Amino acid sequence: MKTNILVWLILLSFAFVSCSDDEDDFDRSEIDSIGDVITALQGTWSSDGVLELPIDVPGSPFSEVYQTETFTFADTLNTINVTIFADEGLTTPILNYRSTGPFTILGTSLSFEKTWEADFANTEQSLEILIDNQQLLDALGFSACGITEANVVYDITNGCSIFPGIDECIEQDIIQLKKNTLRFGSRTENLCENRASNLQEIIYTKD
Repeated sequence: MKTNILVWLILLSFAFVSCSDDEDDFDRSEIDSIGDVITALQGTWSSDGVLELPIDVPGSPFSEVYQTETFTFADTLNTINVTIFADEGLTTPILNYRSTGPFTILGTSLSFEKTWEADFANTEQSLEILIDNQQLLDALGFSACGITEANVVYDITNGCSIFPGIDECIEQDIIQLKKNTLRFGSRTENLCENRASNLQEIIYTKD
């Protein structure tokens, strides 16, 4: 699922920071069952800030970019939308990455309060370049896998450049729902092999 977006980790030197929880801050609302969690997740959740990501790639027209991210839950399907911008003010979008797949809530996690174990799969993904910049396409290897035009949504299910193809990996994650906020597990671990044991610092709020 996600950090197939975070497929950007292959190219960009960025890692989410995990942190511990203050027990006094937990939401006391009633989310007691798997059905409650699925119901609470429904809708679109946006990241609470803008991530600055350095790019160290020869020939790239940008030395850093800025990322925003949303997760949209519809029934038991999750869609991740990542938009990369050239500027911190988010006025010049560069590209949009989108992936979709089913998710399963397995049960409560023993690691943190208000936290649930969840599995995420990725069944399709696409990429759209939002600026007409041949230098970008060449530097990041998009031209070599057939992405040649701006404002065209390309199916990259089989992978393209820095974006790997979809495989059989099921990400073994944790999610925390409290005070109308959502957090996922840290991406510093290989979630295809082991379940996340810490929470990301980044927080998502429902639109």
